[in-house]
Order: sequence, then structure tokens, then C-alpha cells
Amino acid sequence: MTRLYKLYILILIFLSHVYKTSSKETISLEFRFKKDTLQLICKVWNPSLSINFYSTDDNLIARCLTFPSAECVCFQRNSQIAFDNYTNQTTLNILNIPTINGNWTCRHGVSINDPAARVGIDLENVDVAFAYVLVIVLCLVFIGILVSVLVFVLLKCVRRRERAQTVEMVPLGGDI
Repeated sequence: MTRLYKLYILILIFLSHVYKTSSKETISLEFRFKKDTLQLICKVWNPSLSINFYSTDDNLIARCLTFPSAECVCFQRNSQIAFDNYTNQTTLNILNIPTINGNWTCRHGVSINDPAARVGIDLENVDVAFAYVLVIVLCLVFIGILVSVLVFVLLKCVRRRERAQTVEMVPLGGDI
């Protein structure tokens, strides 16, 4: 009976710890996109529960169990997942993904009530914004070149005028 009582107490302590850490938990999700690879980086404060990644259609695509040691598995092709004990970051790389736009989710735990972070990706708008920035930069470069040419031409005209005035002022014969 004493062993059962101790085991019961230990389970209660563990469950209260998991509940406290999951309810106070902060979680963040970032993304990076390079060439054909989407990288999702999920950071949790205290990774006592599993860390789960969900695709834009809410399907589980990867999971890391972090306690007692990190064991990660991907459920989607062309994916890699890794957990870093020092930073509490879980990084998921998805290669050759057919659709990127939408809401990606990282959840700490499997319950809907567990802390989650979502990131919405809309690469079409990112491309348009990049095109606008590129046009603005090119316009500024063109204006800078135009101003430089105008300043050069004006300085050249001023120097010619100064030379013409100095030639007119110099006496030619010596007697005035």
C-alpha cells in the first residue's frame, strides 16, 4: 500500500508540473523560405510535452517527444525534423512542398487546449512586395545617376565660362 501511495503522489506531482508548465507556456513559430525549402522553427519555454507540427490542412506532419530524450519523426515525405536541447527549438525542414500558402501550426501537446502558435504564409504577396521594393530601388538609382550627370554637365559649363572670362581680361599688347 505504501508503494502504491508513493507512486500515486509521484504521478500527481508530475501531472501538476505538466499542467502548470503547459498553461503558463509561451510558444512561438517562425518560418523561412529558401529556394524550394520551407523551414518552420517552433520554440517552447519548457518542452515537457510533445511538439507537433500541423500543415495548412491541419494534418500532423511531424512530432518530437522531448522527454526523457528527444525522439523526432516526420510523417511527410522530404521532411527533416530536429530538436535542440539548448535553445528548446524544434526545426522542421520541408523540401519540394506543393503548397506553402496557408496557416501552419506548432502545438505543444496534443490537446486543442494546449499552447499553439500559428503562422500564416502568403508568398504571392511577398513576391509582389519584393517587386515593389526592387522598382523603387531601381528608380532611386536612376535618379541618382541622372543627378550626377546633370551636376557634371553644370560644372563643365561653369569651368568653360570661367576660362572664357579669364581669357577676355588678359591684356594682349602690354600697353593700355
